Amino acid sequence: MEEKLKLTESLLESKNLEIKKINDEKKASMAAQFVAEATLTRVHATQKDDDMPPIEAILAPLEAELKLARQEVLL
Repeated sequence: MEEKLKLTESLLESKNLEIKKINDEKKASMAAQFVAEATLTRVHATQKDDDMPPIEAILAPLEAELKLARQEVLL
């Protein structure tokens, strides 16, 4: 009977350690998810701040206008 009790206690301790390990992994996973969500939020906020069009969109019309002006001068 005593051996059975020790075996059951050992099994219970093993299960408790397994549960603790799973809980620790869950906490680490949730912390990583929080960091990822915070990073994603910062990225989206930065993109919203950068509502300025790309430099190519600004330069292309100016270069076309300059090209037309050069052609007019040559004519």
